[in-house]
Amino acid sequence: MIMYRDGDYSAFEVLYVRHRCSLMRYLQRQTSPRAVTEELFQDIWLKLIASRERYQNSAEFRTFLFHIAHNRLIDHYRQQSRTRIVSSSPYPEKAIDDQQYSDDNRTSRDNPERKVTVQRQMQTLLALVKTLPEDQRNSYLLREEGNLSVEDIARITKTSVETAKSRIRYAITKLRKGMEAVYGQI
Repeated sequence: MIMYRDGDYSAFEVLYVRHRCSLMRYLQRQTSPRAVTEELFQDIWLKLIASRERYQNSAEFRTFLFHIAHNRLIDHYRQQSRTRIVSSSPYPEKAIDDQQYSDDNRTSRDNPERKVTVQRQMQTLLALVKTLPEDQRNSYLLREEGNLSVEDIARITKTSVETAKSRIRYAITKLRKGMEAVYGQI
């Protein structure tokens, strides 16, 4: 990001390629319909471009990007007069098609039975994620989709590190119990 800030426009492409999938998944799990998700996705990148000259290297780029994403989601839901960040998609089982955002095509080599099993488990997990309280869901998704540290999540959500840890721990416990209720001991 420093290179991009300083005028190396090709550095933006590197940032975009590295972080587009995780950002899109983070947004998709919290918004719908797909058009809204894609609009927010573009908005976040535009905000990043607009803030290029003011960028300070005070945290990892990923933290900076997901901070913008978190704030944009809050703004979006304020505009929509909603109080909870949830996906209202009629198709919660549809996970992002990573092939659309990634050149990596490893999943096509999986066997069909394994794919079906994994897809069912993902559907269950995504449905369970939606049932988490908003703060736990947001912290969990920042950790899993954003691959952010607990310290970064605390900074983004404006809470203490201990609160961020607790939210993630409670979310994981609830998700594990939900998966065990459906699939038995994990």
